Amino acid sequence: MQAQPDMEFSTRNLLSECWMLLMQELRETQPEDALPSAEGQERLRNMIAFIHTHYGEKLTLAQIAASAAVSEREALRCFRKYFHQSPFEYLNSFRLHQAKKMLIETNQTVIQISYQCGFSDSAYMGKLFRKSCGMTPLAYRKSKGSCSID
Repeated sequence: MQAQPDMEFSTRNLLSECWMLLMQELRETQPEDALPSAEGQERLRNMIAFIHTHYGEKLTLAQIAASAAVSEREALRCFRKYFHQSPFEYLNSFRLHQAKKMLIETNQTVIQISYQCGFSDSAYMGKLFRKSCGMTPLAYRKSKGSCSID
């Protein structure tokens, strides 16, 4: 059961805003002919929406690709071409973004947050966190989020 009656609409709005920000970034950094076609945009939108919805679960490339009805190779190609990273790099970046928010907004332990964000090992999340932010998750929490959220 949803916490709020309009949670689905709020989630869809947030995903649409994320998509618009990504497309704006692509327009600013890529030549016009490098922008995805309407079909490519739909594929990327579906894969990103799938990642944003299921980031707390163990995901496979096959699942991400299936969300857009493309092959695993095509999913890799789309992410590499338009985001210059693999679907898993994007997934981990999004997971870290969510973990950073949770560190500031909740009192949950780092272990709880790591599992809720889809990391199977809190040490691995800590390693990625230090690489991304230059500090441990606990130091980030104590600093009240002074590291930028990627």
